[in-house]
Amino acid sequence: IRQTDSLGDTISTAQVGGALTRSFLNDRLLVTGEASVSVDGNDTVSTPSRYRIGAAYSVTDSIRLLADHEIATGSGITGNNTRLGIEAEPWRGATVSTSWNQQAISENGERTYGAFGARQNFRLSPKWSADISLDSQRTINGGISSDVVNPLNPPAIGGRIDQGLPDYDYTSISAGLAYQGEKTSWTGRAEGRLGDNRRYGVSTSLVKQLDEGKVWGGSATAYRLNEFNGGRVDHADAALAIALRKPDSRIQILDKLEAVYDRIDLGATVPGLPGNAVTPISDTAINILESDVLGPVAPTSRSASSMRFINNFSLNWIASGSEEEGSRTQVSFYHGAKYTIQNFDGVDYGGFYQMASVEARHDLTDWLDFGLQAGVKHSWSDKTLQWSLGPTVGVSPIKNTWVSFGYNITGFEDRDFAGARGTVKGPWLSFRIKFDETSLGLAGRK
Repeated sequence: IRQTDSLGDTISTAQVGGALTRSFLNDRLLVTGEASVSVDGNDTVSTPSRYRIGAAYSVTDSIRLLADHEIATGSGITGNNTRLGIEAEPWRGATVSTSWNQQAISENGERTYGAFGARQNFRLSPKWSADISLDSQRTINGGISSDVVNPLNPPAIGGRIDQGLPDYDYTSISAGLAYQGEKTSWTGRAEGRLGDNRRYGVSTSLVKQLDEGKVWGGSATAYRLNEFNGGRVDHADAALAIALRKPDSRIQILDKLEAVYDRIDLGATVPGLPGNAVTPISDTAINILESDVLGPVAPTSRSASSMRFINNFSLNWIASGSEEEGSRTQVSFYHGAKYTIQNFDGVDYGGFYQMASVEARHDLTDWLDFGLQAGVKHSWSDKTLQWSLGPTVGVSPIKNTWVSFGYNITGFEDRDFAGARGTVKGPWLSFRIKFDETSLGLAGRK
């Protein structure tokens, strides 16, 4: 897990996780245990080691009793959360839940709160469906002090803290509409979160199968966050992708074009709030704009925006062998291009980047492969080149999964380029799952 803190520094945490579920009493009682343990790097308030045990008991076919307890521990946080609740399905397509919760975070206090949720699904026709949901949370007693965390780094346990003000109590409403045809699927959703800060958003996605092995799709999302102190964050993105993967072809192609817009306007400080401070744009731009900062940003800057156009193209060629034979030689080529326009206090800055990489892999067995990758990133505005080179080892523990390990003697990072996931300097790990042809990764950005 890689995070960027408020100063632009990268913090890395490596975690190993697992879950186990077991049923008892003729499947009426379901017990679940989960754990995510940090094995390397730095624990943070949003990535501590976490342990949870929970149970769900079916009183009837439509009523369940819920209980779970979670512990989070690490250098950045030590806390726990206990939940007791009930979930019911009063009629077809409806789910209602309510719970009592008790949480505590080290010396930062304790809080008791109640949570309520309701969801209704509608089958409008054989191809059309809809749903509407309501979620709400209210503090009953106590509270968590606001100096537990930097505003840009929310805790895993304890809720959100925005500009020094705990943002615990809220009501969230959302509604969705979906279409599922023989070769076409579409979804649309609108939601609003009303609390001390207010967030509104819409999203939509479309996937269409043109022919066997030919699929295209598109997606779009937009949201606005209005903060209690007058600050505002806007985000919008749109993507169009096509995949050409015929079963009998040795060449597979995937291309995705994206446009991404981000904007942040700082609000005012609120006297009397512990730990309250508006972090300057110069410290937060790299977090909000999700890109290299191109211009000289002053600490007194109050607004920043970014518009990025990104294209990711990848081609995979099976040079010899086949999956059935368990011995293949594959060559993958990737090319990425990105044009960025940034604005700080009314002044525009622009930059154009390109990246290319090639990777060759050979199956040693039906579950083990070895390869070598090399990549380069070119900044046209800075006239600089960054290189990546290193070996890779891939393992397929179960069908349709692939875990890849690598080590690069030199490398670089760029979150906008899909081909840059294995180009970081030093050791890296990648986990992939093979889905069917409708899975283009368009529902949200990774």
